[in-house]
Amino acid sequence: MRPARLSRPRIAATAALAVTALIAAPAVAAGGSSSDRDPVEVALEDIRSNPGKYGVTAADVDELLVTDAYTSRHNAVWHVYVRQAVGGTPVAGSLANVNVDRNGSVVHFGSRLVPDVDRASGRAALDAVGAVRAAARGLELDEPVGLELLGESTDGEVRTALVSDGGVAARPIPAALTYQASADVVRLAWIVEIEEPDGQHWWMAAVDAETGALLESENLVINEKASDHAHADEHAAHAGEVNHAAGEANTR
Repeated sequence: MRPARLSRPRIAATAALAVTALIAAPAVAAGGSSSDRDPVEVALEDIRSNPGKYGVTAADVDELLVTDAYTSRHNAVWHVYVRQAVGGTPVAGSLANVNVDRNGSVVHFGSRLVPDVDRASGRAALDAVGAVRAAARGLELDEPVGLELLGESTDGEVRTALVSDGGVAARPIPAALTYQASADVVRLAWIVEIEEPDGQHWWMAAVDAETGALLESENLVINEKASDHAHADEHAAHAGEVNHAAGEANTR
């Protein structure tokens, strides 16, 4: 039996894009604030000075990566997005957003930061090819055939790779090395994306980089269908209302 889909998965949307988002550190544009304080620095200071407010400890926010920062034109509020890291390697699913006004004050925040990051463990005993093989085994797919590394990139401690489809995927398989929170532990893991050839299953799987154990998995096809049904039910029950469940509009 395949692992059950998680009700609240913390696996990133795609392996390749996940790492791009995790490590991207934007250049903060000049203007948009009447304060002399850098809004990004204000956000980082707020997280580090008040970790309990964000649901973590000081040790959990020792290393932070700014993934995005922009200002809303209508009110000059800065929106700063931050993820955790361990030794330069991002923690998948971790996120804090901090809103800083034109006076350099934090006016709103949200947090999905991961606790116990200071106790993260594991080593990269598996390479990307081994991780894909382990993911296929954990998902009970056919045994991959002729897997080979098509490309690999390292930016500091961040590693991404592209592996051949091995006969189990519709296209080459992206993989990214991150830390993954699962079952109250934080382990070094490869996040692997396997879209099966029949299009019925599109797996995101987190594989322990040391043991090859399947830590978490998510079927994106099922999630999308469930989301479609939920929206249909909502529109039927609330005809004429605008559905805001998908989140706030981007006000860049």
